[in-house]
Amino acid sequence: FGFDEFSVEGEARATIEKNHECLKQAPADKGLMLYGHTDPRGTEEYNIALSEKRANAAADFLARLGIDPARLNVVAKGEGEAAGTSEESWSKDRRVDFEWK
Repeated sequence: FGFDEFSVEGEARATIEKNHECLKQAPADKGLMLYGHTDPRGTEEYNIALSEKRANAAADFLARLGIDPARLNVVAKGEGEAAGTSEESWSKDRRVDFEWK
């Protein structure tokens, strides 16, 4: 994601489409956790809200592709796991991680 952004664009769209293919083949009761993350800039409250928007954007995209929203669980992580110290590394902090459950 770009700085202060939560829309699913470009490379993120392609990655989510690949995850969609895996979800389609998984049993219908197999769920997915979507963990939203931010870089460390901004207040804790702001980053929690932004990370939730990012995870929700990914979940909404999957739902538009046909995945039952009941299988998707969003968790806002904020900046809690950020490791970056520069723009290049901060860009890796701005993400949504997927985890099967």
